[in-house]
Amino acid sequence: MKKTRAIVQIVFLVFVIYLSIGHYLAERGVQLPGAANLHAVCHFGGIVAAYSFVTSGDTVQKLHDSNYYMLIALLISLVLAGAFFCGWLCPMGTIQEWLGKLGKRVFPKWYNRVPKKLDRLLRLGKYAVLAFVLFQTARTGMLMFGNLDPYYNLLHIWTDEIALSGYLSVALTLFLSLLIERPFCRYACPLGAVNGFFNLFSDDQEEPAIVHKL
Repeated sequence: MKKTRAIVQIVFLVFVIYLSIGHYLAERGVQLPGAANLHAVCHFGGIVAAYSFVTSGDTVQKLHDSNYYMLIALLISLVLAGAFFCGWLCPMGTIQEWLGKLGKRVFPKWYNRVPKKLDRLLRLGKYAVLAFVLFQTARTGMLMFGNLDPYYNLLHIWTDEIALSGYLSVALTLFLSLLIERPFCRYACPLGAVNGFFNLFSDDQEEPAIVHKL
């Protein structure tokens, strides 16, 4: 199972990188077959698009009809398989996991040394991010998480689309991944917050990392 999961993670990461490169080249007149903007295959984008449409009747800039199909697929996977997307498919989760394995070897005495009370408090951050993003996106009609999303910014790091906040979020996420298991997923990912709700009804929940007291 571990080998199958690793293969799936690598395949999906390569696929998303291909989409990112294809989008970058398309803006310069070079078309790669099947390439699309990363927003078009964003599961969370479907949640934002649906919320914005229900609350205001408007659509969200940069999102596509494919986001609704991705949303349906996400909801089905969350009900049937819990953290399958986060644990098997999410490129940002994969990169954090790989860095975490490195961190365990390089910083064995420091890895996951987060006080339990602080860990519980920080875990609420992803729900606050989800609420903020949904509210601001519905209010403005724009996807309000792009400049801070380490997933999107990391996969566009070589382009001119990245704001300073994007570079900072990528650097912070990658650094913390050496010390804490999947820090962005655990503390700030709005999709992780949605996944947390659905895990209540799923038998296949992703086990949380052990967090030690100092």
